[in-house]
Formats: sequence, C-alpha cells, structure tokens
Amino acid sequence: MTDTPTKDEVGTVRVAATGAVLLLTCALALAGWQRVYLLNEQVESYKRAGCKPVSLWRKTPTGDVVF
Repeated sequence: MTDTPTKDEVGTVRVAATGAVLLLTCALALAGWQRVYLLNEQVESYKRAGCKPVSLWRKTPTGDVVF
C-alpha cells in the first residue's frame, strides 16, 4: 500500500516552495540593487576626486554592448 499525501501535506509543501522562490527572488533583487548602488558610489567618488567620468559600457568589435 502506498502512502498518498493528504491535502494538508500537499498544501504545506506548495506554500513552502512558493516561499522559497519568493525569498530567492528577493535576495537576487537585493543583490542587484546593491551592485547598482556600489557602482554609483564608485562613479561619484571618481567625480569627487576630480577624475573625468568614463563610460562603464563598451562595444565589442561585433557591436555588442557589454559591461
């Protein structure tokens, strides 16, 4: 005889999986914003030091824009 999960067990697993996905999404979003913030701070510090701002983007010989 096989053990079939109950509705409550299935619901609990579903909620846990959804929570894990939301937590991962939030963590990735925060990491992305932190990177943008740190890059902006770096550019501002170059400006404060009197350096000429340069583009953080460049084009490859094929015309692609890369960071």
